[in-house]
Amino acid sequence: ILVSKIQQRVLDLVPAGIIVLADMPAHNAEVLAAVAAAHAVLVILTPKSFASSEQLQIIVGCTSDQVCCIPVNTPSFRFPGQDFFEKDIPRRFGQQAELV
Repeated sequence: ILVSKIQQRVLDLVPAGIIVLADMPAHNAEVLAAVAAAHAVLVILTPKSFASSEQLQIIVGCTSDQVCCIPVNTPSFRFPGQDFFEKDIPRRFGQQAELV
């Protein structure tokens, strides 16, 4: 729904177009390549966003590739507490947790 509402306006501003990463298979090298080549990445944050390793990888990919990451908080989104960063991230990403 969001894409259909903003697509024409975005295409007027960005002739290269848009890619909806949610429509691509998870853990796809094309996703990370698209992020690395992007001018900006819009990340829609929902209650389950940080439960998704793929979404976290995209956010990290933006920062490591110096791509503008634009977070959009939905009304139900809440930033995770300190335990998330101290326990969950190291458990999920191991030695790469420092990048997150």
